[in-house]
Amino acid sequence: MELTLIPLQENRIEKYSEPILADSKLTKTETVIYQASTKQKIMYLSEKEKLRIANTILSMVKVRLGLKERAKHEDSVETQMIFSDLNKFDHLTEAEVLLALENGLDGNYLKEHESNVFWNPSNFVLWIKRYLLEKNDVMRKVTNAKPADYIRHTPKDKEIKQQGILCANDYADLYARTKDADRTFKYPAGLNFLYDLGVQYGWLHLDEEIIDQIKMEVAPKFLHLVKNPADVFENTEFIWAYKAECYKRFIKDLVTFEVRIDTNGKIKPIG
Repeated sequence: MELTLIPLQENRIEKYSEPILADSKLTKTETVIYQASTKQKIMYLSEKEKLRIANTILSMVKVRLGLKERAKHEDSVETQMIFSDLNKFDHLTEAEVLLALENGLDGNYLKEHESNVFWNPSNFVLWIKRYLLEKNDVMRKVTNAKPADYIRHTPKDKEIKQQGILCANDYADLYARTKDADRTFKYPAGLNFLYDLGVQYGWLHLDEEIIDQIKMEVAPKFLHLVKNPADVFENTEFIWAYKAECYKRFIKDLVTFEVRIDTNGKIKPIG
């Protein structure tokens, strides 16, 4: 879903309202899936964090299925297999992976002739694939919803920062994919507000020299709106336009240098 931002005085963004499907439009199960999908994607987590998730998964399996204790090296091998599987599905979030695990352990993915839940990394992969089918149905429902089906939710300051980070990382991923496919990535409107969001929360950085260069490249397009050429830099439409171009440059840099933004707002290498 597109992030909708509401600008306040002096082009500073203090809060925004994010459209969310009303409860009556999503079942309880669908709502859980949708909310899980909005968290930080695994691809942006560190190796240590992904290993933590793998250990959590194995611990949950042992407790839920009452598995007997094994030699440490056996657990280590299985943890590495789970870790490898997480990298295969790193476009999902931790919450989604654990949701798929819980559904599998609860027997929700058993076939008609099956009555017992069996654990192994291969079954774990199958559970995630079954979850993806469910998620596709939910996201299709969200995408096809009409504006009247949405309610407004005003998130807290921390949520705003995280949504801005997720949005920037998602744009970088989309830009990278279209670039690899030799296609042009088309940005939606509102990039100037996303730029303000990144600057306000400290995770968007561009050298002043680059910003000035972008201003000079954009300015000629707005000279017809002012009587005095020097006044163009105070023109609202010009300001929105150069900020949008700055945001595009930032996204391009994320892709060029193979980095993304972590949950703390720090630029980190991918992987």
